[in-house]
Amino acid sequence: MIHNLTLGHLDIRAIDERRAIPLKPLDPTVVSRHLNALGRKEGERWTLGGMPVEQRDGYLVCRWMVGPRRNLLAEEFALRLSRETGCEIADREHYRILSPADLQGLPAVAEEIVASSTLATKVCGDASEHAL
Repeated sequence: MIHNLTLGHLDIRAIDERRAIPLKPLDPTVVSRHLNALGRKEGERWTLGGMPVEQRDGYLVCRWMVGPRRNLLAEEFALRLSRETGCEIADREHYRILSPADLQGLPAVAEEIVASSTLATKVCGDASEHAL
């Protein structure tokens, strides 16, 4: 089973119908900064933890849980984006808005790795794949 995180300035009433209606678009500069820090660019598309990030009309959809596996990079991305922009984090498959407490994100050790720009080597492989 696949669960997604939907990130954006969303009309929370629409989540009750599993829809995403952005009230305003996410700031592309903020999105880009956090994708560069945590993601990997594969051609024209971004991934977090090897899973695709879908850029929609004003919001993003990231793979969160695939079977028993949690995508901690997607959780960390969602937490950072929410903290900086005030956007909502939704689990539309379960008709709910998540709070930051619902997500684990990266442990403190991984935070230090991200800060030192070696996350790609430690978590995802070659760090050169994180460049624009």
